[in-house]
Amino acid sequence: MQVMEEKNLSFLTSLSKNQPDIEAMSWFKAASMLSRDLQIADSEQLMELPFKSSAEVMARFAALRGITLNTARRQLAVTDFLQRVVSADQFSAALEDAPPPFNTLETLKKIHDLDPERSSELLPAVLGRRITFVEISKQYESLLEKDPQNPKRLAIRREAAQDFEKQVLEALSFSHLPLYPEKAKVKIGPLQRSIKNFAFSLPDGIAIRKIYEQTFTDAIEIRMPTAGARHQIWQILERIQLVSTFFTHTWLILPKPMTKEQEGFIAGLVSAKETLGLPSVGIALASLNEPVEFEVMARPTGLSEIDRRHLFPRL
Repeated sequence: MQVMEEKNLSFLTSLSKNQPDIEAMSWFKAASMLSRDLQIADSEQLMELPFKSSAEVMARFAALRGITLNTARRQLAVTDFLQRVVSADQFSAALEDAPPPFNTLETLKKIHDLDPERSSELLPAVLGRRITFVEISKQYESLLEKDPQNPKRLAIRREAAQDFEKQVLEALSFSHLPLYPEKAKVKIGPLQRSIKNFAFSLPDGIAIRKIYEQTFTDAIEIRMPTAGARHQIWQILERIQLVSTFFTHTWLILPKPMTKEQEGFIAGLVSAKETLGLPSVGIALASLNEPVEFEVMARPTGLSEIDRRHLFPRL
């Protein structure tokens, strides 16, 4: 019986031993095997491997694969989705060993949440790599815009914005170099609970920089604007203008544009920042694909003319 359990949990056994073959697997094969073992493993079996919980399994999996914990969870969710919708006729070894790009498949899953019939129509093209991430993302945006005030679509947009925020903060916690190329000790992460009662506007994340003996606290503000809403430029800038007065520098991070309209939105935001004179504000774009890549559009060049840094709690 003991031998059978170990065989059934072969992936978790390999994971517990940090075996390098896990690193070489495709993301889909690794996530599929992990999903299978987690479904059949009970708490006693996890302890024997030894893992204290499924959360510890996920953390080990993410570390061994060189991805963030949030990305590991997303890969597992997409894998479970594919196992539900891909028929035996459509499944092939190629899907397991060389699957389509993760972000393309994740977007297909999002389309399925909105319109299962449309998702089924797109599935063969996605599996056959006949549609790109940019193309399927445009279809997803089009579905969202059909009825933008629909509660389900609003909830999906909120969830997408929250996922983007987590994705950006986790990517920056791995490497701050895109934003901070100088040789400084930088720690980036979400806001600490202890300062959430701060009476004024709070950013999504904090960057603490140490240069020699000096410590600087910067704000990380992450936004995912709605397509077609150019008035959001002013809403974003009004907020950034206030937030930036409490920090040395403030970074505004937005998704990389995929359409001409989105490119115009970004250009308008950068132009408005310069016109208003916000020297402490930097703007960067983050890709929606994995691994996250950053492109700096404008760097901070100085301090805010209004200095309220003394009002922000010391970290």
